[in-house]
Amino acid sequence: MISTTMVRRARAATGRAIALATLSATLLLGAPAHGQAWPDRPVKVVNPFAPGSASDIVARVLADKLSPRLGQPVIVENKPGANAIIGTELVARAQPDGYTLLAGGTTTHAGNAALFKSLPYDPVKDFAPVAYINGLEYFMVVPASLPVRSVKEFIAYGRANPEKLNYGAGNASGTIGAELLKSATGLDITQINFKGPPLAVTELVAGRLSVMFLDAGTAGPFIRDGRIRALAIAAAKRSSNYPDVPTLSEAGVDGIDLTVWNGVWAPAGTPAAVIDRLNKEINAVLAMPEVINRIKELGFTTQGGPGPTPEDLGRYTVSQIDTWGRLVRQANIPRQ
Repeated sequence: MISTTMVRRARAATGRAIALATLSATLLLGAPAHGQAWPDRPVKVVNPFAPGSASDIVARVLADKLSPRLGQPVIVENKPGANAIIGTELVARAQPDGYTLLAGGTTTHAGNAALFKSLPYDPVKDFAPVAYINGLEYFMVVPASLPVRSVKEFIAYGRANPEKLNYGAGNASGTIGAELLKSATGLDITQINFKGPPLAVTELVAGRLSVMFLDAGTAGPFIRDGRIRALAIAAAKRSSNYPDVPTLSEAGVDGIDLTVWNGVWAPAGTPAAVIDRLNKEINAVLAMPEVINRIKELGFTTQGGPGPTPEDLGRYTVSQIDTWGRLVRQANIPRQ
């Protein structure tokens, strides 16, 4: 004979079984498939400079072609400020899941390490290198309104007008280039800080700045339409895009050879499989004829890069920290 107690126990057990089954079904329906491949949602690329900067232009060219290859939107998000430190730190502290990347380069991973005594991120330990992107040609440029047409004339103008010269500093490369010029010539040139080169070049065009060291991607349109004048290129040889512009050495100022470059990083700890996939797809994008032509049009170059692998970029970053440290010491720039 079945007792009342047994009935109550059976009902309770049945209730628990139904509740457990309901919970299991809910969890199964709400959970993603086990082992779902990366990426299964949009990928964000943080650009630590203002819109229109060289890094920004390259990041958007890359994102446009990378999206269909990954099967997900690749979104570029600008986070400028503090010499690119704000956006760079944001990526360093992001989840290492492959959904937040950094479009950085010389400033973020070499120049800042040379300029600052301490940073809120470690350019080596806090990042997983993904891929080298391109190099950039850097020019010494002045506003069209400044009555000089050569480096020699600029130096003479500066000596005849002491304390009147200033320069726009939008990133570490531009700052170090201008300080090297000051050290080599003895000119008194006041530094004016900006959140990025595009903001500074507006002031240069207006004649409120005297000189800048500016990448070809940002400077190019203004050079071509005559609003600013390129006096020299800060490189060992002339640019194929601007063959009439002499090197600084040819113009009589030695020791200013800025090797400037861009790359992509993920937060340290990002799975190796994700890094390898990103590296493969980015290198495939960089090999596309339309991307090669676009990069060349913008004044960028892939020459002199460290190699195609993440490890190549990692080793190159370490060597560039040493190189830019030497340039900062050469320019007598006190570390902040």
